[in-house]
Amino acid sequence: QAHYCPRSIVIRRRPQCTQHHTTTPPQRMEGYGSTTTIFDLPAEVIGIICQGLTLEDVANFQASNPAMDTIIDYLFFDKLKKMRLTLDEKGAMITLSPRSTHSYMYKSFSIEGTSMMSLRVIKSCTAVDSLTISCSDHHTDYSILDAINRAGITLSKLVVNIHTPKELKEKCRKTVHRSHRKLTNFVERQSSTLLKLKLSTSEEDSITVEVTPKDAASTSTETRVAFDHSTDSALAQSLVYPIFNAFNQGKQAGPSTVHLTVDWRDRLDLALQSAFMVALPLRHRSGARKMKIGFSPKVSSLTHDEMHSCLEAFSMSLSDTHRLQELLCDFTKSKIDPHQLERTISCLSSQLGSVHRIRVITDAPYVEDNSIKREWAQLPPVY
Repeated sequence: QAHYCPRSIVIRRRPQCTQHHTTTPPQRMEGYGSTTTIFDLPAEVIGIICQGLTLEDVANFQASNPAMDTIIDYLFFDKLKKMRLTLDEKGAMITLSPRSTHSYMYKSFSIEGTSMMSLRVIKSCTAVDSLTISCSDHHTDYSILDAINRAGITLSKLVVNIHTPKELKEKCRKTVHRSHRKLTNFVERQSSTLLKLKLSTSEEDSITVEVTPKDAASTSTETRVAFDHSTDSALAQSLVYPIFNAFNQGKQAGPSTVHLTVDWRDRLDLALQSAFMVALPLRHRSGARKMKIGFSPKVSSLTHDEMHSCLEAFSMSLSDTHRLQELLCDFTKSKIDPHQLERTISCLSSQLGSVHRIRVITDAPYVEDNSIKREWAQLPPVY
C-alpha cells in the first residue's frame, strides 16, 4: 500500500512496519519489515505519478528531495513543449501541454501565476519552445515574461493575442502602450531563436511571419508573411512595426526569398506596404533576391486601374532591395485582362531597372498569346 505526503513517499512491504515518514527518504532495512523508498521504483512510475497530480503538487514533490528534481525534470517537464499564458485583470494563468495528445502524456496542466510554486514550475519548463500569450487591455503586470527569460526558455514559435479597443481614454492608452512595450521587449529577447510570430489584435485582424532558416538542403533563408489586418496607423506605430522589428532583431541577415500574402480592409496599397515593412526591416532589404506577392480572393473585385495604382505606389518601396532579381505578382485570383498588365509591368520594371534589377515575372491567368506570356515561357521555373 502506497502512502503519499508532500515531503516523502514510502512503500511498505509489511503492515507490521512502523517506520515514520521523514523529510529525507528512509534507509533500506534488510530482513523482515524492510522498507523501499520511491527511488527504488522504476523511473517511469514516477512520471506516471506526476501525471495524476496538479502542477503545484508536482512542484512540491520535486522540492521534497534534491534527487527528485532531476528525475521529474526528465520524466515530466521535458515532455511539456507548449505553454499558454492567460493574462487578464484577475492575474495570470500558466497552462502546459505536450506537443501532441497522441503521446502518453495526454492532458494539460495549469497553475495560477500567484502560486508560490509558479516560479519553480517556470524554471523547470526549459523544454518549452512554443508559447501563446493571450492578454486583455486591463492587464498591467508582465513580470512573468521576465521569469520566462530568466529560466532560459528559448522559443521557436510565439502567438500574441492582445485586444486593443480603438477608442481609449488617456489613462487606458498609457496602460496599453506600456503593455505593447513589454511584449516588444520580450520578443526582442527571444528573437535569436524565434522562427514564427503571429500577432492578433482582434478576431478579424492578424499578421503572421514565419522564417525558414538555412539547412543542409538550402543555402538561403525564406520569410513568409500572411497579412490580414486593418491599416490602423496608431496601432501600427505602437505595436505592429515595433514587435516585428524586434522579431527580426536577432536575425543576422535578412531572407533571400520573401513571400507576401495580403488581405485588406479598405486600402490595398497600405496593406501591401505594411506587409513589406513587416517582412523586411530596412537593414535586411539589400539581401532579398526573390519576392512573390499573392492576394486574397478579394482581389477579384479590383479593376486594373486600382491594381496598377497600388503596385505603382508599392514600386517605390523596392528602391532599397538592391539585389532583387525576381518579382512575382500572382494575379491568378483576379479578373484582370492579362493584356492590360503590360502597363503595370512597365511601371515596375522602370523602378527595378533604375537599380539594376534583372527581370520582373508576372504570374497571370493568360488566355491567349501575348508578350507577357512569351516572356514567361522563355524563363526557367523559379518555384
